Amino acid sequence: MQIYQEITDFTMSYIDTEHQFETYKTLINGMNYVYGMDVQGDIAEFGTMTGRTAVALSVSLRRLEEKYGPIDPRGGKKIWFFDSFEGLQTSKSSVDINCPHVRAEIWRPGTCKGLNLDEFNNLISQILEPKQFSVIEGWYENTMANLDDQKFSLVHIDCDLYESTIQVLEELFSKNRVTPGCIIFFDDWNCNHASNSFGERKAWLDTASKYNVVYSDCGDYGVASKKFIIHSYGKNGLRGTGKSMRHNVSVSA
Repeated sequence: MQIYQEITDFTMSYIDTEHQFETYKTLINGMNYVYGMDVQGDIAEFGTMTGRTAVALSVSLRRLEEKYGPIDPRGGKKIWFFDSFEGLQTSKSSVDINCPHVRAEIWRPGTCKGLNLDEFNNLISQILEPKQFSVIEGWYENTMANLDDQKFSLVHIDCDLYESTIQVLEELFSKNRVTPGCIIFFDDWNCNHASNSFGERKAWLDTASKYNVVYSDCGDYGVASKKFIIHSYGKNGLRGTGKSMRHNVSVSA
């Protein structure tokens, strides 16, 4: 398909394995889903690194905005990109300090650093108009607190560490930023031996329990990734048990 070629043209030097194309396909389908099904809210990516997935999301948004345009109410979305542009933080949470990837020094302070702020801005500016995206530089605990009333229909989380991921999820769910039908992608779901005690898995389980999240498990994709569709969740920190209504739901709008 032409869209894959266009994405590859922007990220040619980054493509090394076939699983990257599966990730692109999954994100493209997710974008088609939130536009086609009129899921309210913008797009957000937490962790941009080399910009590969940011390109896939950006090319998709440009094409879908051209399709729906200003007339169809499903148009008018933009993308918010969040990253420190400094790589990973020093692990402070005991969950992260004790996780296999940190103990093995796979995840060290400064690792997972990709494009710098200017390089990333220049890359996305080749795809989208300035009004169609915002790049937010800094640590999530600081930058997310400065958002206004933004809500999101699609969230791509590539935060690696538990502490970073839980900061993002807490902000999203405590401020009611996740809209009904929102699809959430976790890039590093199966890191740390796919243990529920660490990383993005534990952050999601803790959040789902705290906010009584009702969701559909839409399955794995790529080598280490996972996706969910959110149906509802408790407000004001209501505690409960995260519930999955269905399993193995296919999202291929």
